[in-house]
Formats: sequence, structure tokens, C-alpha cells
Amino acid sequence: MRIEITKKIDEYKRETWVFNMFEMNIVFITYFIEEKPLRKRLWRINYKWSKYSRRYENTIDEPKLNEHIKQEAINEAIKKLIVLTWDEWKK
Repeated sequence: MRIEITKKIDEYKRETWVFNMFEMNIVFITYFIEEKPLRKRLWRINYKWSKYSRRYENTIDEPKLNEHIKQEAINEAIKKLIVLTWDEWKK
């Protein structure tokens, strides 16, 4: 399961953290900063780090995760959980 957290820094800049969730673990895999040029619609990635990219494709080193970002990732994972009875799950 993929979890994305996007924070708007200002009108023309935003940060995104991407996590994968498997086996009840949330693992940080990608981070990027995007900017939107004046009078343009599309966002452009200026800085990025990805666990799955080749080393030369990353423009920054792996960033540190703040506690509030970790907590938001946990909250997003909790939102995706569903509680079912055995009969509901079997159907």
C-alpha cells in the first residue's frame, strides 16, 4: 500500500513524502520538492531522493524524517484499515 503526504510550503512550492506499507511496517521510500513557475500550471520536481532510483539520479541525500511526518504517515495508514467480522471478510 502506498502512502503519500504532501505539504504546501507556499503558493509555488511543496514537499512530498512517499511511504510503502507492507507487513504492518511503513517504510520511507521517496521525497521530493516541487516548484511551480509563475503563470504555469504544471509542477516541476527540483530536488528528489528515492530509494529505488540509481544513486546519480538523486539530487539530494536521504532526508531525515520529522516526528510529525511519521505521525501523519501512521494516521494515513490507520484511515485505510477496515475492521470486519469473519463472515464479512469471507464474502
